[in-house]
Parts: sequence; C-alpha cells; structure tokens
Amino acid sequence: MEGGRMSFPERVLKGLWMTEKATALTAKGQYTFEVYPHTSSFEISKAVAEKFQVHVRRVNVLNRSGKWKRDRSKRGRYGRSVSRRLAYVSLREGETIDLV
Repeated sequence: MEGGRMSFPERVLKGLWMTEKATALTAKGQYTFEVYPHTSSFEISKAVAEKFQVHVRRVNVLNRSGKWKRDRSKRGRYGRSVSRRLAYVSLREGETIDLV
C-alpha cells in the first residue's frame, strides 16, 4: 500500500474462499474468491490476473444473501448473518494458483 491507498486487486478481492466445495473445484482449475459487493466480472478477472500472474478463462459470480437467525436466548429477537458475493474463477488449462 502506497500512501494508505490499496492496490487494484485489494480493492476487488477480499480473499480466497476455502470450503470443501471450493477445495474440490481447485482440482478442476477453478478457484473461489470472496469479493466486494459491487465488483463486476471483468474487474474480478483483471484483479486475479494481475495479482497471481495467470490467464483467466471465465468468471461466474454468486450473491449469497445472509440468513435470518433467531437469538439463542429465545427472547424472540432475530439477527441476520453476513451476505457475501463469491466469484468462481476458471483459469486456462494447466495454470494454477499457489494457495500457500
């Protein structure tokens, strides 16, 4: 960060999304990232290519809305879990992203 400003990939990508499904998709050359809410597929593609020096073939975006959850103390209060935007990024054949 220069002068307190984030670089372009950091303004788009929040981080790598690691679940069982996401781990299984890495074997197929597809990586899952959590991204900021108003980013486009083109911006995501550009940010991944710049940050990891790979060629992006395709980007699919999924908006997961947060679920309503009841308070555990059973006082009738409800809260909402966090809404997320996930990007499934497919790379060119033979390219990988080093996750470690």
